[in-house]
Amino acid sequence: MTNRITEKQLFAVCERINRTMETPLAPYARNESGQIVPCANAYMIDMAYGRYSLHQMMPEGTGERDVLGCGHLSKRDLIDRMYAFLAGVDAKSAQS
Repeated sequence: MTNRITEKQLFAVCERINRTMETPLAPYARNESGQIVPCANAYMIDMAYGRYSLHQMMPEGTGERDVLGCGHLSKRDLIDRMYAFLAGVDAKSAQS
């Protein structure tokens, strides 16, 4: 029997990606005047149609992109791809 993947687990891996990539932990924050503003380059979980995707805020904070380029997936498929993404980042940093 396999364990179910929860949204909490997806958000935890996303936070790990943000920490590893040294990007903001949340896609939006409040500025000094209390307005909500986008945080450039932050990774986040996007949800649509009961499925999930890893997105990243654009550097200008004007939009977002699908990081893995595979659209919205089941939680299990997404978490597997997120771990593969982290493994690639770790392998790249080990070469440096």
